[in-house]
Amino acid sequence: MCGLAGLLDGAGLVADPEAIAAEMAETLAHRGPDGSGRWSTPKARLAFGFRRLAVQDLSNLGDQPMRSSSGRFVAMLNGEIYDFTRLRDELRAEGVAFRGRSDTEVMLAMFERHGVRASLDRLNGMFAIAAWDERDRTLWLVRDRLGKKPMHVGLAGSAPPPDDPFEPWALQDRTLCFASELRGFRPCPGMRFDLDESAVAAYFQCGVVPAPRTIHRSIRKLPPGGLMRIDLRRERPVAEFERWWSVADAARRGREGPFEGDDREALDEIERLTVDAASLRLLADVPVGLLLSGGVDSTAVAGACRAAGEVPKTFSIAFGESGYDESASARRAAETLGSEHREIAFGPEQALAWLDRLGDVHDEPFADSSQLPMLEICRAARQEVTVALTGDGGDEVFGGYERYRAVPALWSAISRIPAPLRTTAKTVLGSLPIAAVDRALGPVLAALPARFATARPGERARQVASLLDAPNAWAIYERLAAPGPGEDDLLPSDWKSPPTAFEADGPGDTPDSDLVERMIAHDLVAYLPDDILVKADRTSMASGLELRSPLLDHRLVELLLSMPTRFKVDGSTTKPLLRRLAAERFDLAPPTQPKMGFAVPMTRWLDGPMSATIRDRLDPARLAGGPIRPDGVARLRNDLARGVPKSADRLWWVLAFEAWRSRWGC
Repeated sequence: MCGLAGLLDGAGLVADPEAIAAEMAETLAHRGPDGSGRWSTPKARLAFGFRRLAVQDLSNLGDQPMRSSSGRFVAMLNGEIYDFTRLRDELRAEGVAFRGRSDTEVMLAMFERHGVRASLDRLNGMFAIAAWDERDRTLWLVRDRLGKKPMHVGLAGSAPPPDDPFEPWALQDRTLCFASELRGFRPCPGMRFDLDESAVAAYFQCGVVPAPRTIHRSIRKLPPGGLMRIDLRRERPVAEFERWWSVADAARRGREGPFEGDDREALDEIERLTVDAASLRLLADVPVGLLLSGGVDSTAVAGACRAAGEVPKTFSIAFGESGYDESASARRAAETLGSEHREIAFGPEQALAWLDRLGDVHDEPFADSSQLPMLEICRAARQEVTVALTGDGGDEVFGGYERYRAVPALWSAISRIPAPLRTTAKTVLGSLPIAAVDRALGPVLAALPARFATARPGERARQVASLLDAPNAWAIYERLAAPGPGEDDLLPSDWKSPPTAFEADGPGDTPDSDLVERMIAHDLVAYLPDDILVKADRTSMASGLELRSPLLDHRLVELLLSMPTRFKVDGSTTKPLLRRLAAERFDLAPPTQPKMGFAVPMTRWLDGPMSATIRDRLDPARLAGGPIRPDGVARLRNDLARGVPKSADRLWWVLAFEAWRSRWGC
């Protein structure tokens, strides 16, 4: 992991582009604490700035920006090319010589041999790339297939970029800036940081600012699998966009050439790729660990590491809250693996400490509360390792979300109920106090088989109530997948949210008849890059820790997209292939308790040990000057006291937004 930044001064208004690029990169020092670099080409008025986290080849031969052997290319790489040793061996066989041992040098050699665009298809990794082709006078900005590493692009001046994420940008007499994080744009002359009202509205719909927007009108996120190309040989240069990889294309290829093996052959292929993916991600010149949540995903990754010949040090979070703590499962897995294991305690005190730092961690609003324990475990892990593997992506790739099973079943049941009865049932279920349902049903559910278990029955009952008036199955999915509907009285009435997913890569490309595949495709396109991967990147980079996700190896993603639905979701469980992999091939019994991940007991904390924080941070005087309406916050506080579903989550969203606003002054 590293931080990159740069600018293309088409306006000719920046006195010293290289100095500005270096200043931009310095704002990203937390991403790269091990060194810095800069480069510029005065003829093109292009400059790069870089901050390095040294992981491969710790010598100065791995420093960036890096020039290719012939001098044709100069590039910066944020992330890792995992298969660089294999590519290096291939290139050496073709006569290519190397000075150092870094993946960036191998990537540049690939560019020399095959060109930028053709090389991307052969790179296995997580990456954001900025590359200058001196011969063809072309700037390339690239983001990896699934969006693991961020790339932001913006235009300095009065007019913001077009709303269409694939419409070309006219660059004549304008300055294009790019950076790993939004804070990197702050030193760029002429860059405006006006609040994008539609992005704020989208945040209060989704808990994140969905791509391609950012919280600022003048800056956009480059989409996953996207690239920007600028040919400066043109009289009037423009920034052109394209998708070099997409979930939609991968799913289409999977349908055209489906996996036709039986259960054993499917498991064989999953085992082969998972072990290879783990092996590639264990390669580093620094200590490597594993974040072990105790769930199926990280347990399977731990087993793959052992099968690859290495048992990394493991780290887990220990909650003091029943129904949220998976540390016992993580401990059992660590004992079976024989790993050196460390548990990190997490409670409201740690959450409050991180709340004070959220504005520094995120430079746009981000409300996923599971970031809090992630921040704590990354901080603790960084004291002992520089790289850590995770189970991120298992739910999206292998079909792990309960909604994949629940939506078809719920719609089948709900659609049979007459509308008047649905309304009555919604009223009754929605009025039941969450705590009372937990107390009443907890002992009953504990006595049932594991497949009927749920850690929080009261919340589940309220969730079911919210679905009873859904018009179709897709509406049920949207309600289950989204944190909750927006509250009209939190923002000015004319602030409206735009569509939140890329139509060019959305679920509509998957046949409506296969609802489960539609849901998986949508989560891969929207939820994964906008939430899960943003959380992983920012929480790890806050401590200078590199996270790697074997289950998001693009080969696994493409294989699972080609497999029949029954390999991802069956009648009795989610992720059947991954569970069998852990149990049958890695000899690690999957956990039997309901999925929890790093879920935070926000209702209990905001109504208890963090209640004073609400009074202080959300006081009307502190909200003054911002877009959030104090009367809307007051209503949410009353809802929290009455046990209204999701009111605690909504209040947390407000707290997270205000933490961002107080830091960045918007």
